[in-house]
Amino acid sequence: MVEVLGRYSNHARAANAVIELLDGASRGEIRLPRLETPSVNKTLERSGRLSKARIDELVERHQAGGSARALAVEFGVHRDSIRALLKRRGLASRAPQMIVLDEEQSAAVRAGFDRLGSVRATARHLGHSERVVARTLDSLRRQ
Repeated sequence: MVEVLGRYSNHARAANAVIELLDGASRGEIRLPRLETPSVNKTLERSGRLSKARIDELVERHQAGGSARALAVEFGVHRDSIRALLKRRGLASRAPQMIVLDEEQSAAVRAGFDRLGSVRATARHLGHSERVVARTLDSLRRQ
């Protein structure tokens, strides 16, 4: 069992706890070891991915308007980790803002789509996301 845990698991603390439990049981002692579950903040610091200074910088960038997705890319962690960290700090995660194009930009999307023939090509050409281009074209069709 120990060999299996050691070979197929990255959870060294859990494996050590099981070994400790088995050793205690063989001596007639039944004591459940306490497993620690570190907080997100401590996990990020321990993993070496973000230092305390980088976490403080991340919080400042969020307060200055940075989205969780952009911060996740910039700091190299998952956006859910960013959201959890912000939640622990008492900061609400902001919903992404919907981009709405004005009439001139909408006309450029329509012309680009007519010329290029696809949402993807139009989005790349105009520098918008495919979602914005598709939503704009749907809006224009409904008018």
